[in-house]
Amino acid sequence: MKNFIFIIFILLLVHELKAQSITFGEDYLDLKSSAQGVRIPQMSTAKRDSIPNPPAGLQILNTDDFCLDVYTGSQWSKLCGQEEYSDSKMPDRPDQTLNKWLFKTNYPNAYSSRVNAFTIGKYAYMGMGISSSGGANEFKKYEPINNTWESIASFPGANRNLSKTFVLNGKGYLYGGRNGATFLNDLWEYNPETDLWTQKASFPGAGRIRGAVFVINNKAYLGPGLNNPLVINSGIKDLWEYDPENDSWSQKANFPGTQYGYMACFTAGNQGFMFGGYSDGTGISGNAWKYDPRLNQWIQLSQVPDISVIAIGINLSGNGVIIDEYLGTTRRYDHTQDSWEIIADDFQGSRGDGVAFSIGKRVYMGLGINITTNTFLSDIQELVIDNTLNSYRALKPVIQDAKISEGLWKVDGKRMFLEPAPAQKVGIGTSNPATSLEVKGTLAATNWLEERRKSNDGFARMGPLLIQWGLVTYESNNTKTVKFPVSFEKLLSITATVADYYSNIASNVPVKIVNSTNSVFEIGGTKVFSTNVNYPAVHWMAIGY
Repeated sequence: MKNFIFIIFILLLVHELKAQSITFGEDYLDLKSSAQGVRIPQMSTAKRDSIPNPPAGLQILNTDDFCLDVYTGSQWSKLCGQEEYSDSKMPDRPDQTLNKWLFKTNYPNAYSSRVNAFTIGKYAYMGMGISSSGGANEFKKYEPINNTWESIASFPGANRNLSKTFVLNGKGYLYGGRNGATFLNDLWEYNPETDLWTQKASFPGAGRIRGAVFVINNKAYLGPGLNNPLVINSGIKDLWEYDPENDSWSQKANFPGTQYGYMACFTAGNQGFMFGGYSDGTGISGNAWKYDPRLNQWIQLSQVPDISVIAIGINLSGNGVIIDEYLGTTRRYDHTQDSWEIIADDFQGSRGDGVAFSIGKRVYMGLGINITTNTFLSDIQELVIDNTLNSYRALKPVIQDAKISEGLWKVDGKRMFLEPAPAQKVGIGTSNPATSLEVKGTLAATNWLEERRKSNDGFARMGPLLIQWGLVTYESNNTKTVKFPVSFEKLLSITATVADYYSNIASNVPVKIVNSTNSVFEIGGTKVFSTNVNYPAVHWMAIGY
């Protein structure tokens, strides 16, 4: 009976659209006409949000505001009430500047550390922040096509810093933060059409700073954070969902992991992702988790390689990007493979409390405070990613007889190869490459040491000699066991010193090695640190064969 009704519907549709061209695909209906239109499904926001697993590109007419809503793959986006951004309008970037950070117009505000940012349409909105003279409630709007700034309405709530922001239905939201010793839990909404701030229902959990936040299906999720950063294990691990339609909160499954602050977060594939942060009693954590709202469940993922505590996560084209402010590396995360790749490593880092955002397919990062000089920064840097990845410029091999002077390494599963290349390829990272290339001379890679040196943890072989190095964190006055990236046949020597970004207290002070084997070693505690530094970082280097 249902099939009969469907056939009658199609016949009537064809009759009504006789002036149109109709094409049936495997999973689509293509209509063409110069005189008629199409009436797409109409529903409220509540009905729209109840659609299970909406595919990217799904469209409905929202009867609440009469806007066309499109699902981007991670959230619903509105196509009315705001000027849309297009990368095609942006100034061209030469190919040689792809995957490289370039400086833009500086942020025109002295309060440039701990700044909040969110993106709506083609604009980035930034404000609050602190400087050496205090804090401010000013907000600015950045327009990337002309690379300009302009002032907008100041935030009307209490002065604060370390707040969190997110975007729902084309409106920006600012939550919480700290005012002196008070941890705030109020929520404010910014409407870019009216340039007005409106207070919304306060967050029902404890006030917190440096917490996790991500948006899934037009709902915001606020999670683990700190409510006393001077006390060890002071983290809060509850998770709350905010529904803008009802201006209401509901509690979800508590976070089961150990880290509780400074996490880098983003949304991909209808799930929220959370990386890094401080961990109970162990310092900087490389742990990674994702939250599935359909199951109300947390799932642990592969660890993040070489991440410091000073990292920021943002959404970009359906995937996530993490920018490490201190190390200067930028990584893109593929949520379908649970894998990472470095897409840029030249960000001018050695900073903390910066800000990051994306507009279209471009990434922006800057501001904060220089950790070495303790000066406030006002720079904004832009990154355009080469979306032909998975590929990145790395070593420049020289293969004699094959006459390859340089090339582009590309990744195909576990195999890496050069392209452009001769008729055959060089397989690396597998014992069975697709093809092989006979090399009669020598195979040399120049500048390999400089390339590997940019990694915090790694090793290099120089003939029979094996050199390994790393960065490790541990609680002061406790020992810490560290595993070498690869085991030595025989360990000859190992040294460790306090990392240079603790230069204001104990830079380069030697740290005692308590025990060592060919596969692990143990770092001893030290009393040279300030009592306020609970998680010192240590550089180590070992030599053997």
